Amino acid sequence: MRKGSKVTALFLICTAFCESVYTSSHAQKLPLAEILNWQPEPNNICYGVFVDPKEVANTKPMTNINQSPMNVTSTNPTTFSLKGESTISGKVTIQQPGRLLQAEHVTFNRNPKTQSIDTIELRENVRYFEQKQELAGQHVIMKPDQQETNLWDGAYRFYRDALPHPLTAWGTAKQAQNLPNELKIQQATYSTCPLCIKPLWKLQAKQLDIKKEEGIGVAKHVSLNIKNVPVVYWPYLSFPIDKRRKSGFLLPTPGHNNKDGFILEVPYYCNLAPNYDALFTPIFYSNRGLQLNANIRYLFPHSKGFMHASFLPSDNVFANMKKEELDNPDEDRITKQFLHTLANDSDNRLKLALQNTSDYSQKMESSVIINFVTDDYYLQDFGHNPTDKNSDQLLNQANFNYSDNHWDFLSRLQLHQTLHPIDSSTKDQYARLPQLDLHGDWLFGKNYPHTWVNSEFIYFDHRRDFMTHRLVVTGQRLDVSPGVELPLKTEYAYFTPRIDMEGTAYWLHDEAHEFHHESNNSITRLLPITTIDAGLFFERTHSLGNSKFTQTLEPRAYYVYIPYTNQNDIPLFDTDLPTFTYQQLYIPNRFSGIDRINDANQVTVGLTTRFLDQNDGDERLSASLATQWYFQDRKVCLTPDCRNDPLINNHTSPLIGALNYQINKAWSAVANVVWDPSDQRMTTMNTHLHYHDAKNRLFSCGYDYVRDGDPKLGARSQDLSRLDIAFALPITERWHILANWNYNLSHSHPQFALAGFEYQSCCFALRAIASRTMIDQSLTEDTLFDNRYYIQINLKGLTTVGNSNPNSILKDRLPGFHDLF
Repeated sequence: MRKGSKVTALFLICTAFCESVYTSSHAQKLPLAEILNWQPEPNNICYGVFVDPKEVANTKPMTNINQSPMNVTSTNPTTFSLKGESTISGKVTIQQPGRLLQAEHVTFNRNPKTQSIDTIELRENVRYFEQKQELAGQHVIMKPDQQETNLWDGAYRFYRDALPHPLTAWGTAKQAQNLPNELKIQQATYSTCPLCIKPLWKLQAKQLDIKKEEGIGVAKHVSLNIKNVPVVYWPYLSFPIDKRRKSGFLLPTPGHNNKDGFILEVPYYCNLAPNYDALFTPIFYSNRGLQLNANIRYLFPHSKGFMHASFLPSDNVFANMKKEELDNPDEDRITKQFLHTLANDSDNRLKLALQNTSDYSQKMESSVIINFVTDDYYLQDFGHNPTDKNSDQLLNQANFNYSDNHWDFLSRLQLHQTLHPIDSSTKDQYARLPQLDLHGDWLFGKNYPHTWVNSEFIYFDHRRDFMTHRLVVTGQRLDVSPGVELPLKTEYAYFTPRIDMEGTAYWLHDEAHEFHHESNNSITRLLPITTIDAGLFFERTHSLGNSKFTQTLEPRAYYVYIPYTNQNDIPLFDTDLPTFTYQQLYIPNRFSGIDRINDANQVTVGLTTRFLDQNDGDERLSASLATQWYFQDRKVCLTPDCRNDPLINNHTSPLIGALNYQINKAWSAVANVVWDPSDQRMTTMNTHLHYHDAKNRLFSCGYDYVRDGDPKLGARSQDLSRLDIAFALPITERWHILANWNYNLSHSHPQFALAGFEYQSCCFALRAIASRTMIDQSLTEDTLFDNRYYIQINLKGLTTVGNSNPNSILKDRLPGFHDLF
């Protein structure tokens, strides 16, 4: 069921949960809370609970009411006739397994021909109980043979388990008629607010018609009352009552911010077919204009995906920004290339997106991803999350995959739309037109050789450099890498010698291509890569308090030999030097791609210990320490002068330590440290302490440091040092506060800040959040921020309204956060 149908569909669920719908002018004689067995509890978040009679409290009804045997009792003497009419008076109780029916007067009428009961009429204090639900009324007529029930002047309530708190719903109706294929209700109400106080909100409908076979409900003259004041009115509503979808308008979403002005979204859902649908959402921005959005989903036997299109003609805000930047350029901050690109951007703003996955058999499948925007500032203006504002690469890709027991084949076309907003230092990516990968793998069993061959062909294409407008080297790369290893393993040791042969060929095109003088520069490289991976396993058992642990001790040695080959004439298509981490100690190539294969004659020595809880087998603590020794100087770098390779002259690598500690079920700690002994400095470090308990209390504190990890446009990279603190804490059972603060210590400004509160009751919830995200920082150190505000009101069991949904932001910034809305 779609989110937009909650207002009416949940109203239906609450009024049609039994065999008919129930009403409450009966409340004129007794308080409604007493009729529906409401027990006040001041300390409960709902201020009370509905109480089931003991006869049904723990029993679910197993059969239809017309098919189960009945046990009828009364406090008055009764004569039950086998013909005609029988009337039972007094406190009459009709009981079935999981059901209880009570009334002051019950009349059974038999069919003159068949002598079966064709009508049951109940009057005065009629109450019908099933587990977690009840109906009450003054007059009920049931016709079992016709499967018809009529009710006048009654009330209903029901209980449903839900997170974070159960849903307690109740309501009234003047009259209801339940037929086999239709349910008709007159003057119905619905609320989830506590019965012991005046309800904050209540939904009312003059007429409700439920067509069961068609899966459609129709409501007329529906109003939402807040403190008995009508605030929303629908003269006519049509909605689905089950999983079958129905076309129609969803709830509009208002909003406001300083840049866009007043915002109003009015989505329309279109159920085109059982396997595809569409959502059309016009969004009105008072400062920008009208934006049209379309989302289409589809699901076929062998393919699935979605398409998105968004168009905003003549964006006034964007046009004003362009005029201001072009008329008054800051030459110290903005290069001519930025201005030239901005001047060519259209005020008609468009976004297109498509994703498709198709499978042709168990071995073959394909996928397509398309993303396009008309200007470099689109995601800054219309990104749904703060993280979208820093996105600068839009992926466009088509894949075809084939896989069987031994072979994997990939054919790929890939290019990125790179966005260059003012002050950005984003670099264009190489396009792969195409990429062809073929991998073969053969296993012969335990302690037998394992062989493989990896091959790859890529044509790298590139437009002119954005900043200099110069041609960029392009070309083709073919790489073939066969290998073999012999994994020898026992319960206490392993020894794995391995050899790979890395053969690579390049056919390059450089600046000569500009003058149509084709220049094919061929480069070949053949390198053997030899590695030996060996380790031991020791373990012992010891006790710590009342707990028994198995402690392991795992020494490991990893040797790599790769001869030196000068590679300075090979361009960097997809290769970089990543930050030195623990995982890199146990891979032969320290570069992220194959345009550089490092020379190596080195050994990595590491030691890991683990503590395993013998009760449940969980790993409570693991700690690792490792380093590398270099037996010869390394010469292969990204550039001939090795300027950006700070560890190139070291005889040992930095010392790396990694710690994971599950202190208890709520507390955990993670630490990774890289220490360079050559200059007695930290290279990278990240430490995080995390707390999360069963009451959804959350706290985390982390520190991240990367030497030279903060690159600047046209300036030398600086150290990156950040502190992150996040928490979501209940102040009381109803009030929660949440916050996240990410601060750049290197430049003394916040990267991201979020703060807000939530209020929860079983009747409604309120959330208010403010966020502040750093967009960019110019060469003049002017920091640009994006400020956003989120307000949501959730009427429990009905719907949520607000200016935007921050759910994905909260999950990203508060690890382990459970959304209460």
